[in-house]
Amino acid sequence: MLSPAGDRAFVQFGRDLFVADLAEVGDTPPTITLFRVDDAPVPVRKVTDVGGEFPSWASDGGALHWALGNVLFTYDLDHVEAEEEEEEVTARGRALLRVRAAAITDTLRDKRAEADSLERADDEVPEELEDEITRLQADSVQVVADSLLARADSIRLAAEEVAAKSAAVRAGDEEVLADTTETYEAHERRIEAKLPRDIPRGTVALTGGRIITMTEIADETPSDTTGAPADTSGADPPEPPEAAGDTAAAAGDTTAAADDADAAEEEPKEPAMKPRIIEGGVVLVTDNRIVAVGPADSVEVPDGATVIDVSGKTLVPGFVDTHYHAQWLVPEVHPEEVWQYLATLSYGVTTTRDPQTATTDILSYTDRVRTGGMTGPRIYSTGPGVFAGENLRDADHAKTILRRYAEYFDTKTLKMYMTGNRQQRQWIIQAARDLELMPTTEGGLDYKIDITHAIDGYPGIEHNLPIAPIYSDVVELFKTSQTTNSPTLLVSYGGPFGENYFYTHEDVLGDEKLATFVPKANIDARARRRGPGAGGSPGEGGWFLEEEYVFPLQGEFVKKMLEEDARMAVGSHGQIQGVGYHWELWAMAAGGASNFDMLRAATILGAEAIGFGEELGSLEEGKFADIVILNSNPLDDLRNTVDIRYVMKDGRLYDGMTLDEIYPEARTLERQRPAEENAAGAAAGIRGN
Repeated sequence: MLSPAGDRAFVQFGRDLFVADLAEVGDTPPTITLFRVDDAPVPVRKVTDVGGEFPSWASDGGALHWALGNVLFTYDLDHVEAEEEEEEVTARGRALLRVRAAAITDTLRDKRAEADSLERADDEVPEELEDEITRLQADSVQVVADSLLARADSIRLAAEEVAAKSAAVRAGDEEVLADTTETYEAHERRIEAKLPRDIPRGTVALTGGRIITMTEIADETPSDTTGAPADTSGADPPEPPEAAGDTAAAAGDTTAAADDADAAEEEPKEPAMKPRIIEGGVVLVTDNRIVAVGPADSVEVPDGATVIDVSGKTLVPGFVDTHYHAQWLVPEVHPEEVWQYLATLSYGVTTTRDPQTATTDILSYTDRVRTGGMTGPRIYSTGPGVFAGENLRDADHAKTILRRYAEYFDTKTLKMYMTGNRQQRQWIIQAARDLELMPTTEGGLDYKIDITHAIDGYPGIEHNLPIAPIYSDVVELFKTSQTTNSPTLLVSYGGPFGENYFYTHEDVLGDEKLATFVPKANIDARARRRGPGAGGSPGEGGWFLEEEYVFPLQGEFVKKMLEEDARMAVGSHGQIQGVGYHWELWAMAAGGASNFDMLRAATILGAEAIGFGEELGSLEEGKFADIVILNSNPLDDLRNTVDIRYVMKDGRLYDGMTLDEIYPEARTLERQRPAEENAAGAAAGIRGN
């Protein structure tokens, strides 16, 4: 973009900003290579360090502004160029002094040699020559004096700058102390707006329900639970089709394959943890925290508490979507209501983590939910991914790039998106450790990259490993590294997307709840016909012979991982908002994982995968009150996860069908968006109403 005066232009390349001085260079426009700005035919400078967004010229074109997170940067180009010109004048003056000193020294040496020659010949040295030698000696001393004076001027100016900093500190400007660099850096101004968090006040007791706590029974635990669920041997949904016959060959050696084959013939394994399930229990919530969980006779409900009878219901922790994309957000436009988040919350997902947001809009939505400005789940994200385009040079450069997430986006996490070779990827994980960031990553369709991610200690791997079946050696690696895999089987690598199975087996168009929150045009475009361009569906059509689907085979890896107490989590990929999370949960279970293990993946393992296991993911004292109250028991049938009566998120209780608030205030959800228009751009054959 040209500056107001037209003498400069800025260029945004990735997250970096460059400024070029424009000059008359003839009829052929100059070619500038941003990787080699020193070789550019016009002056070019890189003005960013960690990166920037939303660049804009100052009104006079003398400075460039940009933002990163809640920090406004200003790069004063006029100031920098004036300083550079001053430095150039000073350097030129010093150079001239050096040239003058050298010339005087050379001339003085020659004149002395001439006088010496005359003296050796017993000739008289002319008075003029002696006078010239005297003058040159004086000039030589003067050059030294001039040099000292120039140096003194430089020291004086530096002292004045330090004194100015001192005065600024006394005046309360502590930002001056943060600038310890010798070269110019953009001025940073952190914009802070402090608002109270949205925390409901009061105490509520949820009484009489079955509580699946997602905590483990200790050996000495008294008989206050029902023990193991009636059925933890498998998952009902969906009826798993036969695995595709053309799936790629598996990883691991033949011994591992033989071991797994033997294991397949054994009885189902006991769950990796003994679930604590309380019949007729009480969950007591004060404000937004759980303060007690237990049998009815062990929890004292204080006077004045609101009591909500949930007898016959099943309570589970709020679901955690570790790979959620809101999709279809309007860039740089923040409406008062985001239907994607309403749909997600209504289906019991109380926490989302978006790994790779493309834009930073989501950072604002995070704050709006926290302050009560918008209804939705907890919104966490990695921010925009770290891609190969960063061109990492060394470990220090990697740390500079990751400061973007630690100091500016404040995401506490990031997505390393195949950022170069293994050395570069290791620089990222080391920098993340130094900056206390929790990264996740993916290997695309490269199985070897996925494995090196686990070996190198990345906490998360997104999407399924691109081959199947996968044997026990890989399970052991993941268990040892504690790497969590969110397989996103709705967009399976290696075969038809799993979502197509559900579009052809579920009544998407007749789902009343889905239609309440998701615009009709969105549902129609995705569900009335499937094919190229419909939700990313591969192939010529959206229908596949059931044995073509690979998610049941990939689900076998899920089963092995969970049975061996390795880490899996549920990520919907945002393919269809709300109900898509449950499709993903059921697809993961199609390999035979127990219903309880799948609930572990949906709750506590998901919370731990994104670094919030101490705050979320189970129903126990001290944790945030995120609870899903189901009409039926998901241990009997995993499809019951979608049979939702209430959703409590952060202590607020909502009707699961409408998101009307039940507690602490009875409030009808007032929809902010206008009524959806007909699907004007829908393909032929899609009805408009």
